[in-house]
Amino acid sequence: ITSLRDGMNLVSYEYVASHKKRDPPGVLILSEFAGAAQSLGAGSIRVNPWNLHETADAIYEALEMTREDRMALHSYAYQYVSEHTSQKWAETFLQSLQEACSDLMEVAAEVPPLLPYEELLTDWSESTRRLIILDLLECLAPAKKRPGLQAKWRPKTLNLPSELRQCLQTIAGSPNTAVVITTDKPRESIEQVCWNLPVLQAAEGCCVYRRPGEREWRSLVEDSDVEGREEWMEGVRAVFDYFRERTPGSYIEKQEYQLRWCWDNIQFDFGSAQAREVLIHLWAGPLVNSEAEVVVGDRSITVRPHACSRSACLERLLMHELEDDSADHEIQSLDFVLCFAVVSHRDEDVFEMLQNLIEEQPDTESTPLEANSVSAEGPDSVLMPGTPRSADTQPRPLSSPRDAVLRTPPGPAPEVEPGEQPPDYDWVPLATRQRHADEQGSIKPPSDDVASTLMLPPSIVDSDDRPSYGACYTLSLGMKKTKAQHALPHPYHVQNLIRAMAARLPQGPEEGDAT
Repeated sequence: ITSLRDGMNLVSYEYVASHKKRDPPGVLILSEFAGAAQSLGAGSIRVNPWNLHETADAIYEALEMTREDRMALHSYAYQYVSEHTSQKWAETFLQSLQEACSDLMEVAAEVPPLLPYEELLTDWSESTRRLIILDLLECLAPAKKRPGLQAKWRPKTLNLPSELRQCLQTIAGSPNTAVVITTDKPRESIEQVCWNLPVLQAAEGCCVYRRPGEREWRSLVEDSDVEGREEWMEGVRAVFDYFRERTPGSYIEKQEYQLRWCWDNIQFDFGSAQAREVLIHLWAGPLVNSEAEVVVGDRSITVRPHACSRSACLERLLMHELEDDSADHEIQSLDFVLCFAVVSHRDEDVFEMLQNLIEEQPDTESTPLEANSVSAEGPDSVLMPGTPRSADTQPRPLSSPRDAVLRTPPGPAPEVEPGEQPPDYDWVPLATRQRHADEQGSIKPPSDDVASTLMLPPSIVDSDDRPSYGACYTLSLGMKKTKAQHALPHPYHVQNLIRAMAARLPQGPEEGDAT
């Protein structure tokens, strides 16, 4: 009852458990300074032990309490004690530890190297279809004064340097070049900077975007994926307002699908302590059992639905705008991709998403396997790799070395018939022996027009059918751990790179003939 500073206080748990079969059960009185008061407070009478009159009144109330009230308090407390056992605590702890380890493994373990300028500019000059993704405020227009300052000190508008704007105009206006400018800020911020640039504008963490020359913003989030967000957004806004009033210089950004509390103008130690308190209030309050996630950024905390992740929204944007019925508009046909993003650790998968999207091979209607998998029995007999051969079946001569490329067919492997014997030889060892025999001169080498029936498949690297991926560069700002391939130290280097790319813009056939 009179604990002034206590931890778990297991005696209260034991007291509730021991009164399970007692009728009527006893009443638990807890000091509000005990750790158990946070969990069993609703099933007990809480008191301040420094207030003697309040403590005395609580004891009297417990002694005179009716049976129904005693049963109600004990029922709540016993249900909590039964569910939150030491086994449950251990499982929750191990699960949290596993999630923390998984999050740590998802982030690159080392700082990426600096960007190789000449290599990038060479690939840029030789490319024919290009995609550039740039962060706005972090890379192009880093604000000298933050929105959290007093109104009289705020910059009225965000402006790009005229030379940098002209370079972006030149790059975005070149044929077969798509430029996407993204930002986590509201759409008004990107409208101020890119209102006359022929680029795709993606605001609010890529949740909304608009095409060049249009005024209407398009949503990249399905309404069914964000149903019920009003339930937690009101509570999150109340928590953010509470800490905004108690953290001078902080401010709140209200967007269509997410809320953000920013403290980028606060002293770091004080802001970090306040941010930890914000997270505790969110997880214990409005975000309990809600379909929302918390993104801890650089001096900001964002709450959004799971469907509003940056990588998912950016992928939808690219699929909507770059995919088309014609082959010329397929994402896989891009031969140069540059993505410069400054994101939180939770959104680091945007770099992997982009690389996987570029390297993904489009499905084709027919594969070379269909023409090369005809067995000796005739064209109607298709021999799949892995199908056992009979002892009298020999490999069929191939028409050219390219036909010897090993390919994996689609579909499941053929079933083994009852009583079927395994193959009497293995392809690779037999081909290896044949190659050694050819080197020793015991067997006449095959002619130039007919390939050997037992020759090894040529390397996929030397084959004309090898997959060709476009150059993909992912960059981050600052020397820090990230999933990006390369890094640049300062926004100045980003602007310098854009100027160099505009100067070395690939020339079309007509321009090359004119020069």
